[in-house]
This record gives sequence, structure tokens and C-alpha cells, in this order.
Amino acid sequence: MESAALMLIHLLTPRGLSWTRKGVPKTDAEHERLKREKRTARPEILCEGMPPEFEEFLRYCRRLAFQEQPDYSMWREQFRMLAIQEGSLGSGEFIWPPPKVSWSGRMRADHKLTFVAVTSTCYDYCEAFQTTCRPK
Repeated sequence: MESAALMLIHLLTPRGLSWTRKGVPKTDAEHERLKREKRTARPEILCEGMPPEFEEFLRYCRRLAFQEQPDYSMWREQFRMLAIQEGSLGSGEFIWPPPKVSWSGRMRADHKLTFVAVTSTCYDYCEAFQTTCRPK
């Protein structure tokens, strides 16, 4: 689930997350550097300029124990409410890739289309996993 959180944050981050800009690691040392960078990445830095739900979601994912059942309903509702606040849910519009815009390092109003698409994706992700990943 943390991987999904990081992927969604990556989509909203100008130029992507820092470790994605360096290419695929080719040596053990590069792979260790990448793992260390991911482990030490602070949610408040990764999610700067984004709605607080993304930072909260990443922190929640990192706190989950391996066998722990995530609260998909809670996160589905969080992202549903966020999507509604941003005017997304129910519009039926999903444009990807988003139109090219110039990023300033923080999310601006003209990036709303990207944000709306990712927020809807978060909602859909939580919906799908709640349905398919129930413990037996």
C-alpha cells in the first residue's frame, strides 16, 4: 500500500520523486542507495504543496504492520470527500496525461486537472482493494 501512496504522490510531484530521476539501479550499491533514500524520505517533504490527505495516507501506510488489515473504507471516504471538494467525483472526466503546464514546485490552481485525476485514482484504488483484498 505504501508503494501505491508513493506512486500517487509521484504523479503530483513536479519532475517526480527524487529517486525516480536517477534511472534504474544497475549495481548493488545503487540499489542500496535507492532503498535508503526511500526509507529516509520524510512525508512532509514529499507531500509539500499537496492536500494534507496525501501526507496522512503515506504516514498511515508506513505505520501498518505487514499482517494488519488497512481501513480501506476510511481512506475511500477521505479521498471521496477530497475529490468532491475539488469538483471531481461524478464528472466522468479523466484526462491522462494531463495538459502540459509549468510547475513551480507547489501545486497551483492550473494543476487541478492532474490533482482531480489522481484524487479520483486514490478513491478508485481504495474502492478496489476494499473489495478484493479482504482476509480469508
